[in-house]
Amino acid sequence: AGCCRADHRKPSAEDRVYYACTNCALILRETGQAEVHTILEHIRQDPGFPFPKLEGQTFVIQHCAKADDAVKETVCALVSKMGGNYAESPETHYCGTNFMKHMTARNLAIAPHTFSALEKQVVLLDEAAQEKALAEMIRKYPSGRVVTYCNSCCATLRRHGVQAIHMLELLFSDYIDGAEKTNG
Repeated sequence: AGCCRADHRKPSAEDRVYYACTNCALILRETGQAEVHTILEHIRQDPGFPFPKLEGQTFVIQHCAKADDAVKETVCALVSKMGGNYAESPETHYCGTNFMKHMTARNLAIAPHTFSALEKQVVLLDEAAQEKALAEMIRKYPSGRVVTYCNSCCATLRRHGVQAIHMLELLFSDYIDGAEKTNG
């Protein structure tokens, strides 16, 4: 249906919602009554999905602080299923700069319980301090391309020169390092 913030529709109990965005997951869980699942888990369970072959490739998985344990486990399992190797980033409280500035008024208005709780985790930093904190975090990364599944995490890492790839880009690329996608 697109971004969950676009029209603030609230799924009913009869709906089953698949999300690709960690923010949407948080909003949908608070505002609707539907079952809310990551599209990544659906892909993981699809026996006909044409997974790329990643043998010999190494990645760093940057988990999003807004994600639940199920999506974190799914991302690791998907990279393994494709034959890739990975290390998890040592940074566990990361979502771009979202925990270095106030939660957006828009998110607080749509899902006040969820984003008010997240607001308590914010450590306010001005832009210069945000840049310094991000640079320090990135220096601690193990080597390898970084896989993310959060739009904010991915965009911020790219803005700072990290070779980041969103999990959906990885899954839906026609070619990864010259390897064609194949079923399996």
